[in-house]
Amino acid sequence: YLVAFSAGAGGLDPLLLRHAGDPRIAGVFAADAYFGKAVKPGYMAHAKAVQATGSPFWISTGWTGDRKTGNSGATSFPPFADALGMTPTDPPSFMPPPVFAKSKGSVVWLRYDKPWTHQDHITKLAPKALRAMLTGGTDAPATKQSASTY
Repeated sequence: YLVAFSAGAGGLDPLLLRHAGDPRIAGVFAADAYFGKAVKPGYMAHAKAVQATGSPFWISTGWTGDRKTGNSGATSFPPFADALGMTPTDPPSFMPPPVFAKSKGSVVWLRYDKPWTHQDHITKLAPKALRAMLTGGTDAPATKQSASTY
């Protein structure tokens, strides 16, 4: 499993690009870890690769907060969602209700705005998503993969 929070996206994107579709990656959780002006090539490559396998790939973003660059997840993620062909969906039942959710196959984007804070993405949302991913909980497909290191 790969998990990134906030600026961790800078490390996650090249890793996903290099290992797109690698079966050792049982799931990805990016906790408010998508921002910038361009579609991230690693995120896109891995998202397309996992469509056939159903491997869980989670993205929690949104938090329109007071990011000085104006590149919050709420403004940066829609081009990725559009390029992947994501459509509105019901959120997984094990997650708190987001402002809205979009998905395509196993790629899920959950947008959380205020009162959720940037830190809440890793301290409150991540534990719920990761628990479901690791246990095959409600709405999260169980995986046959085990954790490994690169």
